[in-house]
Amino acid sequence: MSSIFGQDNLVGGAQSSRTRPQAQFGEVTLTPSFVHWVDRQPHTVSQEEWVKLPDSERALDVMFAIDIQGLDPQAPYPTYERKLTVGGADWNKTLLPSLAAIFGSDAITAEAIDNTLGSLNGKFIEAHDVPQQPRKNQEPGDKVYNTIAVARVFESREACAAAREERYGKREDSASGQMSAAPASDPFASLCPAEISASDWPAYVDAIREYPEDTAPATIAGELGLKAPDVIKVRNAMKSGITQEEVPF
Repeated sequence: MSSIFGQDNLVGGAQSSRTRPQAQFGEVTLTPSFVHWVDRQPHTVSQEEWVKLPDSERALDVMFAIDIQGLDPQAPYPTYERKLTVGGADWNKTLLPSLAAIFGSDAITAEAIDNTLGSLNGKFIEAHDVPQQPRKNQEPGDKVYNTIAVARVFESREACAAAREERYGKREDSASGQMSAAPASDPFASLCPAEISASDWPAYVDAIREYPEDTAPATIAGELGLKAPDVIKVRNAMKSGITQEEVPF
């Protein structure tokens, strides 16, 4: 790869075993970092230093950062970030096929991928948080981490916001400051904590659902910015369909 994002010579993931991908919506920024491997340890160097290194000692990482709070100011985290190594398993088997599904197979060739990434940078997208490719010598009980797959690219911020609303419901009305009610058909609406808006609660429920059953409620609560009892209530309701009044908390 001779260049990236239009620059000449420019050649960590969250733990998860979720059963279906979590969707992230917002403006994406792609940032490359130049890596020099010394004694099996990565060191970030300048582009000028990097281009002089032998291929065996260098790697290129690309950080995908999606501005979550740009569309959803009430989101529990400001950005969704995933870093991939160009030419790595997640890059070749997850990211590139997702881009090919959108832009076509010609867009991910060695000659075209730089322009493809350049056109993606700064766009509003829907991305899916999916399990990484299996690691070498990975045991069945080892932790599985997540990486990024691009699902859709939108022509405008408004189109991206509409897609997010279709999946998660309406967020706070920036003009009136009023929270849109969760859909009446949402069986988890009554479990929404006081500190979480009704419009944002479906996204939390969706995230809780995607964790493995053996993940501790305290762990989920810590990652999502909730309280453990709230997670327990949702999990109990998922198992039995009971309402908030029937949950013994």
